[in-house]
Amino acid sequence: MCRCSAITAANNSTSSRLSLKLTRDCAGHSYGELQLAGSGRVCGNDPKSLWVGPDRWLLLSRSQTANAIIDFCDSAFSKRVHIAVDYSSALKTFRVSGDLARHVLASGTGIDLRTDSFAVGSSCRTRFAQIAAIIVAVSSGIFGLFVDQSFEEYLVKWLA
Repeated sequence: MCRCSAITAANNSTSSRLSLKLTRDCAGHSYGELQLAGSGRVCGNDPKSLWVGPDRWLLLSRSQTANAIIDFCDSAFSKRVHIAVDYSSALKTFRVSGDLARHVLASGTGIDLRTDSFAVGSSCRTRFAQIAAIIVAVSSGIFGLFVDQSFEEYLVKWLA
């Protein structure tokens, strides 16, 4: 029995995913086309940035290659110590949606996912179903779940 009305695993080849580590004073600022999300938030269009820690972001793009974003970061942050790593093949993206999506996700983590605490545009790095994950509130009743590629089969079974 499925716990949600829709759980899909996105094809990783359709987008670029990068981990960006940069000094924490950069949060909430824009660098040309790149906006770095503030604490617990998501911002930007393409690339989109998800805050996952005081000095860390996950950058997502549907139109730019990982190498193009790395080159942009190297240029934009040339005077700052930074690390931009291509995670495109390392992360699996799940889309969890439906009336019970928030409830299902809450059963796998200690994060308060109630609407007033985890509104649309929120992002957090946490443990979900005993594995490291990033949860994003995409819209009302739709969530993104990013996990290491090697946990795909386990997570599909857990969510089923």
